[in-house]
Amino acid sequence: MGHFIPSFGQSFVLLGRARLVAAGETMETVEVDIPDELLTLLKRSRLGGRPVPEQVRVALAIHLLQEGVISVGKAASIAGEPRATFELLLAEMGIPALRYDVEDYQQDRKAFERARQK
Repeated sequence: MGHFIPSFGQSFVLLGRARLVAAGETMETVEVDIPDELLTLLKRSRLGGRPVPEQVRVALAIHLLQEGVISVGKAASIAGEPRATFELLLAEMGIPALRYDVEDYQQDRKAFERARQK
């Protein structure tokens, strides 16, 4: 796994081309500059007690989940946590693990109506 080192006091740099393995998947890492200010803010968040690389991975996984880009299972995998543990973290943060929007409701309602008519 990559590691963080100070870079002239302006940012931390994730170094390395290591492979991250989670839930049977292999993901390649890349170098990323992370400003000190962002790391300070992450440290003050609920993720602050974790190692810095984990803070960043979990924060990105949560963001991608909220944007609807990935599923909760994929987010847990990226975060490197079992799904149940990740869902518990989401609940503690007030973030729903599942999305159920108006479109989903309307589809379910139509399906119930069709089933009732049979």
